[in-house]
Amino acid sequence: MKYFEDIIKEKLENFEYPYEEGAWKQFRKRQLFKKIYYSSFIFSTIIAIVALYYFINSYNSESKLTSSQNNVLLQEPQQTLNIQNNITTLDLDNNKSIKIKDEKKSVNNNFENTGKANESIINTDNNLNNNINNDFNNIAVQNVGDLKDVSIKLSAYYGCVPLKVEFEILNLPATAKCLWNFGDGNISTEKNPSYIYKKPGNYKISLTIKNNDLEKNFDNISAIEVYPKPFAKFTYQQNANNILFENKSKQFSSIKWILSDTVIYNETFAFEIKRNEFLDVMLIAENQYKCTDTIRRKIELIYLMPVQLADAFTPDGDGVNDLFGPQVLDYDSYNFIMYIYTKTGKCIFEGKGSPIWWDGTDKETKQPCPADNYFYKIFAIDRLGNRQEFSGKIKLLR
Repeated sequence: MKYFEDIIKEKLENFEYPYEEGAWKQFRKRQLFKKIYYSSFIFSTIIAIVALYYFINSYNSESKLTSSQNNVLLQEPQQTLNIQNNITTLDLDNNKSIKIKDEKKSVNNNFENTGKANESIINTDNNLNNNINNDFNNIAVQNVGDLKDVSIKLSAYYGCVPLKVEFEILNLPATAKCLWNFGDGNISTEKNPSYIYKKPGNYKISLTIKNNDLEKNFDNISAIEVYPKPFAKFTYQQNANNILFENKSKQFSSIKWILSDTVIYNETFAFEIKRNEFLDVMLIAENQYKCTDTIRRKIELIYLMPVQLADAFTPDGDGVNDLFGPQVLDYDSYNFIMYIYTKTGKCIFEGKGSPIWWDGTDKETKQPCPADNYFYKIFAIDRLGNRQEFSGKIKLLR
């Protein structure tokens, strides 16, 4: 077999260039330099990989020791790295042959101490998990990892129905799962739920938290007491120009009426109507728990004018019951418009003023109307601006 340099020499001679010993020595030196450079690079890379592996194992060991939080004293493992590496040598003989002799590289790593430390950490974690699963009552004493600082905060522990309570978990890990039991048969898996109790009663709250292999139960949360509230109700009835209000509330200990700027504490009271208006009435009922219920209504008040109207009259000129019209005590306080109709709907009288009277004659013919039943319509207005319409039947007698 031809050596590499013989092949090169033959090639050079084919190009009719004389073989020069000096040029060939320079070429071999360059080749030697490249091989030494590549061998050094490979050796440095191996050293870096071994050092990185050692660093990662040391970091993992320290992390496990910290997370277990036990008083286990582990002596930092001593790692001995013995690397014996004979630099590659190149022997050049006079026959212009290159021989590369590589010595075997040996790397001795001693990780026996590290293996023992890892085994100790694993045994410690297993013991902790067994203790947590077997005894939840002593979880505050035992090492519970990232659940030991969890606590619960409630926005309210008592109140009137409907009671809104906001639940909050403090120091809860992001990966934890929660199960709330609100004590009324409803549950929630939200971490910080908001719940409304719509019925009165005492409700026992419980919470279960799971995170990885850890579980923590909260069964000693203070119960939530929801108080009942009263039922506010009232009735009213108008009699002439008075309206009577009466309390009909249930499960109350006290009441309060509010009428505009007036406050009344009686269960029943009468209100005098002085004008046509809308009255805003509010009733507040309260029980022994200071729970309240309110009812509010806007009532239309109709002022009934004190106008008297006869149902018959006798216009015979004797001075007794000769005229028909609205009768009041103070005519100066009123103004009237009055119409009189026959059975066929013909208007036979129309007048305005206070007082105002019909003498039984036809306004067109000026003749006395025959005895019969007639119909009237009267519009009245007082000085307070109240307006009222009166209509009915009047009997004319002869």
